[in-house]
Amino acid sequence: MPRSRGGSRPGGDDRWFRRGIDSEIGIITHLNSLLSGGNIRAAVLVDPFFGADALQRLGLRLESQDIELTIVTSWASVDPDTNALLVKSQNPATRLEQTCERAARFLNPRLRVLNLVDRGNQAFHDRYLVTYPHDLPPRAYLLSNSLNKAGANWPFVISMLAPDVALIVKEYVEGLRNGTDMTSGRALTITLDWSNRGANV
Repeated sequence: MPRSRGGSRPGGDDRWFRRGIDSEIGIITHLNSLLSGGNIRAAVLVDPFFGADALQRLGLRLESQDIELTIVTSWASVDPDTNALLVKSQNPATRLEQTCERAARFLNPRLRVLNLVDRGNQAFHDRYLVTYPHDLPPRAYLLSNSLNKAGANWPFVISMLAPDVALIVKEYVEGLRNGTDMTSGRALTITLDWSNRGANV
């Protein structure tokens, strides 16, 4: 039976978090441990609904400032924070970009945020985290739902994938990071490629 604050076993790679504020804090704490510069040099987070709220909630609380962190999202027609329809004539990720600019000096100086669309539609659906340890092969994790309001509306699970599956996920995630969907071989449209130029490095 999972503990009330989440987790399947002490120090384990698979974690389950109940719905609630305590779990939101637990999720951020766990992500901080996975994204620690003492353990990894870089990471890529893929989350199609990673919104401005998630950037403020998670990005401002990440402790390690020395890893290269890329967040790949896919705002297409709906704002993931408000569920409001986006104006078709505007860049769908405008509000996310504005949030990045406002918070730049408080964010990881090596942060990069990408927004991808596929012919005007959402470019991907699943959520992954790939980390690149200093002396070990990359690791891939599956996230049960988006980090937007993670733990607030639904339970949240993060699970480390087996090495053979992790290799495929890594290639897929790296393709998205480079603007390509390897499952279709199609180039995706990058509507936002933001790097933290405003940070004090």
